[in-house]
Amino acid sequence: CKNLIDESFKEEKLESAEEAFQLLEKFKDINTLDSIRNKMTSKVSEVLKQYMSSLQVVEQTFQEGVTSPPISRNQPPVAGSIAWLRSLYFRI
Repeated sequence: CKNLIDESFKEEKLESAEEAFQLLEKFKDINTLDSIRNKMTSKVSEVLKQYMSSLQVVEQTFQEGVTSPPISRNQPPVAGSIAWLRSLYFRI
């Protein structure tokens, strides 16, 4: 069962930290042995590291594009900037 937990939380299998948190929530209510519960608790720190990594990528993207955001060719500048910021927000 511990191998299943490890396999479920590999970064290659989870697309985002949000997905990892949802998986943790599903496992949370299952009555398990203490060893399995401890293994799940250790996964929380791994999920938080993945989330921090995602935040750093979004912050770097923001810093690179804040003065001249990449917008679509047919979008007005303000609307394009807002759309770009919203896309960054939804990546978190």
